[in-house]
Order: sequence, then C-alpha cells, then structure tokens
Amino acid sequence: MIEDILSQILQKNLKISPKGFTLTKLQGDASYRIYYRLQVEDGRSFIVMQLPAGKSSASEEITHLKEKPQELPFINIAKDLKKKGLPVPEIFHDEKEAGIILLEDFGDETLEKKLQKGSAAEQDHWYQKAIDLLILFQEKCRQKNADCVAYQRSFDTTLLQWEFDHFIEYGIEARTGLKINEDDLKEIRRWTNFITFALAQLPQILVHRDFQSRNIMIYNDSLKLLDFQDALLGP
Repeated sequence: MIEDILSQILQKNLKISPKGFTLTKLQGDASYRIYYRLQVEDGRSFIVMQLPAGKSSASEEITHLKEKPQELPFINIAKDLKKKGLPVPEIFHDEKEAGIILLEDFGDETLEKKLQKGSAAEQDHWYQKAIDLLILFQEKCRQKNADCVAYQRSFDTTLLQWEFDHFIEYGIEARTGLKINEDDLKEIRRWTNFITFALAQLPQILVHRDFQSRNIMIYNDSLKLLDFQDALLGP
C-alpha cells in the first residue's frame, strides 16, 4: 500500500517520524498521474505524485529521443529549471521502483482560482506577473543543457501535426458531438499543413508547452510553475 511506502520514505530517507501522518487525495489533472497531500505531525506537508508503471502521454510517444532518459522527464527538467533559478517545486525523494515522488507543496491556489475571484485591478496584477514569469522562463532557458531532456526534443512537423489532429478530434468533434465531413476536413488539413510547415521553419527556444493558469500556483504571494515535464524546443 502507498501508506506503507510513504512511511518508509519518511523514516528512512527524510528522517521524519511517520507517526500520525495523513494522506489526502487531490483532484488531478487530465493525465494518468495521481496526487496526494502528505501531512506529518510537525506541520510540514508534501505533495505525493504517483505514476502508474509504464505510462506515458500520447504526445510523449511521438516525441523522439536519441537515447532513453535515465530518469523521468519531470525530475530531469525540474533539476535544470531549479538550477536556473526558476520557481519549480523541490524534489525531496524519488522512489523509482514504486513510481512515487515527494515534492514541495505549493498549496491549493492556482492562478485560475485567483483570477476568477479577483477584481479587474487584481487580474491585471496577476496577468502581468504571469507574463513576467514567462519572460523569465525564456531568458533563463536560452542557455542549453545537453543533459536536460527538454533540449533533446522539439516541435517537429510530426508533433505539430499531432497537435492539430488532437484539436480536431477533441476540441471540435468530441466537444460538439459533430463529425467533420471529408471536404471540410481536407480544407482544414490543407491549412494546418501550411501552418505546420511555417512554424517548423522558425527559430526555436525552450517552451513550457502547457503554460496556463491551472499549472501556475500562487504561494506566499509568488507564482510557482508546475506541469513542465513536456517542455521542449519550439517556435
């Protein structure tokens, strides 16, 4: 059971008494990952990320790498971003065999929640901070790190076209319940092929790939960045 594994991690690896810890399942994202909040007796809390064995996202499967990564992309990229001074969670422990990672807890307030309840002035304030964070991300990540998996993959034409196909399937057909007829689909693909080719010719820098309000936390009045494991070179 996950409780037994966490008890061992706390005691053996983090030197924290496992007595009386609580584990609360959190609402996850659209991925296969499962999240929990682990709270220990002394008041500290951690986020537990649980990864089912052998899972990968559909987009990961078509993102080609020359060599198989020695560690999970999330961990590999987190280390690089942390070294560059970006506000990503600290990784306290990686229990590879069990697929369990203990992370820094940034609380429950996403940028999305903050914007929904904020005044117009507050929304402007937080949008500006998000833009500043994006600029910081691009500035810090201009220096390539050959050991970071994010710099070993890119938005090539295959992946760009996959994104368009994904949008057609889920953003249009699944959402509306309507099937696009062949003539319209052919016209859509003519334009997506044109856009794909144009984008593939542009200079590339590191991109987060999912920089949006649900993946940005507000903690101690600062923005924190999550869900960066799909970062790669892109236009």
